[in-house]
Amino acid sequence: MSIKMFYYKLGNQSLNISLFFTMISIIISIFLAEHNKPLASCFLLLSLSIFYYMIHLYYFKKSVRLNIKNGYNYGKSGLDVFLIEKASSYTYFFQPDGTANIKIQLKHTLKGPYLVYFENNRVMFMKIRKKNDRSITFTFNDGKVIGHIDPKGKKNIIGEIIFPQNIFKIKRLPNREIVFYNKYRQLAVSKKGWLPLDWTSFFRLNTPVVTFQEKLTSTEKAAILLALVCIER
Repeated sequence: MSIKMFYYKLGNQSLNISLFFTMISIIISIFLAEHNKPLASCFLLLSLSIFYYMIHLYYFKKSVRLNIKNGYNYGKSGLDVFLIEKASSYTYFFQPDGTANIKIQLKHTLKGPYLVYFENNRVMFMKIRKKNDRSITFTFNDGKVIGHIDPKGKKNIIGEIIFPQNIFKIKRLPNREIVFYNKYRQLAVSKKGWLPLDWTSFFRLNTPVVTFQEKLTSTEKAAILLALVCIER
């Protein structure tokens, strides 16, 4: 998916919400008119409809004006960089050039929530178990990878990802950073509130950015991205 299509979808989503409030407002107006009741209660619904329609126009215009060919390529550093955007139940991981080959979907079932990881033709399922203390345990890759997220962790360490032969620690820093590390070596960093000027023509100013500082396996990279979705969900 391209960032252009992403904004187009956001615009369509806002338009559908606007139409929903419009239809509800019309139905209530007809009902009130038939019973000679004041129509003031419909103004709120109409206001919401107009509000979401303005959001639709904003994203539609943004989608039309974007030129993907002018994207800034951060790949010269040799690092994998992704900008995180959310829409409905999906989290998209865009590269700085405005394309996304990775997305994660949150699904809710009677057995509980789980995440689905899509990368090109690769699909992985991740089970989530949420406890009363707000901590989260997740597993994937047939239970070979286990993660634990605890927002109240000591010394800002909020979780870990356990692989068969490795362990990644997760630490939250005061400056809105989340760091993944192994034996004091940083593997990936997620930042929010920081964006190079060259990227602002594509992405919103407060878009989170995750940078992989080491070459990792596809499973290790997927585990970090899945953990980020669990932390921010």
